[in-house]
Amino acid sequence: MRSKYFLATCMTMACIAAGCHPDEPPHSSASATATFSRPAEIAHARLVSGSAICPLEIINGNSIRQSRTLPVGTRASFVGWSRVADQHQPVPPLVHVVFRSTVPDGSPDLFWPGVRVARPDHAEGNPLLANNGWSAAGDLPRNPGKYKVLVWVGDATTQRECDTHEVLDLNAQPSSTLILPPAPHKHP
Repeated sequence: MRSKYFLATCMTMACIAAGCHPDEPPHSSASATATFSRPAEIAHARLVSGSAICPLEIINGNSIRQSRTLPVGTRASFVGWSRVADQHQPVPPLVHVVFRSTVPDGSPDLFWPGVRVARPDHAEGNPLLANNGWSAAGDLPRNPGKYKVLVWVGDATTQRECDTHEVLDLNAQPSSTLILPPAPHKHP
């Protein structure tokens, strides 16, 4: 069992090295951009919660564990996988990454359209789960703060909201420009 997880991790890292999660999803165009309202393709879909699995694994080519703090408004790419909990149902064709402020201030959710990608490491040999991976890219929210990362999966009639259980901390400044106090100088 442990070797299956090792193999899945190796396949994910090989996928990253091969560039199978581009900064811009292959289907992206000027019309497939981030939006603060439901995208047209899911505008009238019924929203249900739960019944989906949706781990976020990689941000900008790094493990999620290394990437929880990012500068506001910058371009980023996310990679993960998702499917409905019932393995007898096919992977939903549509996927969106949703950013939701943790402060209940009425801020609208930000939606990024995603693209489905093959992830045999999570398909468990089931052809219905073959394209359970996803990749999405866009500009992060412009307001500093903490944001829950959600994934919506489904089709034009029904969307499932899935909580990745990840919270991003968006800073006002890129980490490379943060000013740190000088280290104390020690005299012998």
